Amino acid sequence: MYLRSTKLFLICILSGFYACLALQAQIVTVEKVKFSSMKNDWLLGEVEIMTDRNTSQDAVSQEFVENVFVRLYLGFENKMLPGGIDYFYSSAKIMILEKGDRNTVRFFIPDKVMKVYRYRLPEYYYAEVLIGSKAQQMNAQSFSSKFRSRESLNNFMQKARQGMTSNSGKLMPSYIAPDAVRGSDPDAPIYRIDFNLN
Repeated sequence: MYLRSTKLFLICILSGFYACLALQAQIVTVEKVKFSSMKNDWLLGEVEIMTDRNTSQDAVSQEFVENVFVRLYLGFENKMLPGGIDYFYSSAKIMILEKGDRNTVRFFIPDKVMKVYRYRLPEYYYAEVLIGSKAQQMNAQSFSSKFRSRESLNNFMQKARQGMTSNSGKLMPSYIAPDAVRGSDPDAPIYRIDFNLN
C-alpha cells in the first residue's frame, strides 16, 4: 500500500511538472531533439525548432524575431569521472527567424572524442532557447525523460556549464564543423557566425 501511494504521488508530481511546461506560450519552440551516430562515427545532435508570432513588447515586427540562441547541454554516463557524468555544452546563434519557420539546428562531436571515451548517444540532454538574454519557457520535447523535476534540470545545466572547461569546443554547432561532416545542413537557419560558444 505504501509503495502504491508513493508511486501515485510521484506520478502526480511529474504530471504537474509536464502540464505546467505545456501551458507556457513561446515565440520559438523546440519541437524535437534527436541524436544519431553518423557513418564516420561523429555524433550528430539535431534540435528542431518552430517560430511563432513575436509577442515581445519591443518587437520591431510580430512576423520576425532576431538574436535567437539555441543552447545544447549533454551528459554522457562515465563511471570513471566524479559524479559519473561527462558534460558537454555549446550554443548556436541565429540572426533572424520568421513566423512559420521550421528549422533544424545541428551540433556535432568529433569521432575521435566519441571513440576515446566509447560514447554512443547522450543519456541526458536539454535544448534551451533564448531570445536575446531572455530564456524561453521549456517544454517536454526539449529535454530527456531522465529529468524528473525543474530542480534536477537546473542542476544539470549548471554542471554542464561548469564542465565545459574540460570539454570546451568538443560539441560544436554546424557552422564550425568541417564541410565534409556538415554536408548541406538542410533547413538550417541563418546563423550569426561567432566562434565564442557561450
